[in-house]
Order: sequence, then C-alpha cells, then structure tokens
Amino acid sequence: YPLVCLASHDSPRRAPGSSPVFDACGMAGGTPTWGHHGAQYRTTPHAKQGDYGSKSLPATATITVWQAGDLVNVSWSITANHGGGYQYRLCPKSEDLTEECFQKAPLQFVGLQSFLWGDGTQIFFEGTYVSEGTVPAGSTWAMNPVPRNDTANTGASFRPRCK
Repeated sequence: YPLVCLASHDSPRRAPGSSPVFDACGMAGGTPTWGHHGAQYRTTPHAKQGDYGSKSLPATATITVWQAGDLVNVSWSITANHGGGYQYRLCPKSEDLTEECFQKAPLQFVGLQSFLWGDGTQIFFEGTYVSEGTVPAGSTWAMNPVPRNDTANTGASFRPRCK
C-alpha cells in the first residue's frame, strides 16, 4: 500500500477513520509484504506477515462479557510512531466481520487518557478528540498523544516524563 502524501486533499489524515482497510480485523504487519518502520510481523503459530485477522485469528471462548453502557479500560501500544490517531469499534460476533459492520458501532471515549510505563508509573491527562469530519460521521477519533520521536533526523524529541 503506497503512503499518502500529507499535502494530498484526500489524505486519511483529513478525515479520521477513513484510512483504507485491508481486513476488518487487521492484517499481520499492517501490509501484505515485509517492510520497514513497523511494517513487520514475526511469524507465530497464529499468523504470518500479511495474514488477515478475520481469517487467521482462532475463535476463542467468550471470557469477558460487556453490557451496553459499560465503561471499560482499554489500551494500545506503538511500535513505529507516525502520529495519527485511533478509534474503537465493535461488531457483534453473530454478524460477518466487515468494515461496514464495525462502522455501525463506534465507541465513545470517556474519562482521561494515560501513559503507562513498564515500571508501573502512570500519568493521566486530558485527551484530544475529534468528532467533526470523522468516519463514520459523528463518531469520535482520539489523537495519538505521543509526540513523534524524530531525534535521529532532526534532533527533536519530547522531554523525559514528568515526575
């Protein structure tokens, strides 16, 4: 998948949530072929580079059941930080796992965001959310709160964490 120029008027960055989707459940490594800058997946018993999540992830017994309206803590991590943002969506297990299904049920963000380091240190802060120009319309997208670490190219980076 070719990268989209930031100056392009049809860039997904201009309409959060509109990036092309290879598979509604993700793709191992993010691209069909091994790349660099994070487009890499180490083969596991479950998948290899380019495998679709909807085809390779094994079905599991339901362990956690959430009711509509429940507040749930969620998390994600970064391998290659290119900025951008994210959104959480659900699709009922009884339906086909398609992008259209997931776009019917975007979740809203509630409460503070936080950074959690490996040593257990956690710092909470107000997130930056966008709900205009998003896909699906009216949904909320959260900006990646971690500044891009550009030390190798520009010498610029973010300061060490606060105490």
